[in-house]
Amino acid sequence: MDASIFFVIVGAVAVAAVARWRGWPAPLLVTVVALAASFLDFVPNPSMDGHVLLNLVLPPLLYSAALDVSFVSFTRAMPQIRRLGIGLVVVTTVVVGLVAWLLMPELTLPGALLLGAIVAPPDAVSAAAIGRKLGLPRRVMTVLSGRA
Repeated sequence: MDASIFFVIVGAVAVAAVARWRGWPAPLLVTVVALAASFLDFVPNPSMDGHVLLNLVLPPLLYSAALDVSFVSFTRAMPQIRRLGIGLVVVTTVVVGLVAWLLMPELTLPGALLLGAIVAPPDAVSAAAIGRKLGLPRRVMTVLSGRA
């Protein structure tokens, strides 16, 4: 593993620990700090194989978000999960794609829809972290966690 990736991971864990200590949503703070660090010249720009991210980083995050969901609640909330997880993603994809296509004429319609598909999927980990902090009802948390 590249040393710069190691420091990025250590930094993310440290920021998440500070967020939990302060009672803030960790995914949100990690995102804000990473965005701010991206503008600093001395911060390295590491590259990572996408397979590493999908196979090693994402599964533990989704698993931790799924620990708070019961199977019974999940099956009961399935219509809402389908509506949000499929219907809303398709609507978001089309709307973002059409807006991007209208704003950037050099972008083809398939390219614009691809952009919409990239930004449309929900983030269950962040939604669960923020929902817990807000004290949302268990049923709402089940729908939020199940839609990813």
